[in-house]
Amino acid sequence: MQIFQIKLVFQKQEKYIEKKFYYSILWAVLSLFENDDTIYKNIFKISYSFDNTHLFIFVSILWKQNFSLAINKILQEKWKVFSIDAYKFPLEQLDFNLKVLDLEKIVLNPIDKFELKFLSPTQIRNQNKIFTLPESDRFLFSVLNKFEKIWLNFEINKQEFKKWLRFSVIPKQFNIQTDLVEIKKSKRAGVVWNISYIVYDKNEEYQKILNLVLKLIPYIWIGSGTKLWLWNVVCKYKFSLWKIN
Repeated sequence: MQIFQIKLVFQKQEKYIEKKFYYSILWAVLSLFENDDTIYKNIFKISYSFDNTHLFIFVSILWKQNFSLAINKILQEKWKVFSIDAYKFPLEQLDFNLKVLDLEKIVLNPIDKFELKFLSPTQIRNQNKIFTLPESDRFLFSVLNKFEKIWLNFEINKQEFKKWLRFSVIPKQFNIQTDLVEIKKSKRAGVVWNISYIVYDKNEEYQKILNLVLKLIPYIWIGSGTKLWLWNVVCKYKFSLWKIN
């Protein structure tokens, strides 16, 4: 199984003020794919970033055939203008320097340390409660759940693994800030994190599964609800022998 990440490059007007699109970008991306249900069901994550002259959209898509379908849709729509909340962005190019996660060839090593840098505000939800502290079991476990639904089940006690995440993967240092987010015309407090973790209690099997979760984070959203809760995330980690990935 492979997960592909498409990068779309759009022109940005010089006078444009960098608006925080959040939820509204989802509908704009779906319209770019002509609201194709097959593509939508296989989109794992949508994120975006800016530089001085461009808007970049990143879309992670499961399976090669769905990736090809998405590319064909975009090429058919190439000269149409991409619109988000009445802001217009002409499509300049597709970046074919692709990122592909091939899960059949993936190599997993025990993880001792890792860092996560959340570049966009997110919310961690458990039923009707929203948590802002970087508790590892609240979001890392959700990535494993999504992976198992699309690929395979690990022969482990999932509740024991979640308990291991809670008590053994410890925030060593973190910086938490909040930012106001508007989703569906409702204002909410989003959280921007910069966190380093250590694995306090060693368990080689669980540490390898943690390695898989960290490899999946750039391609799969974290938490429940919309695929936009977690956007751009920088993830760095170290193996037990302190070799930097």
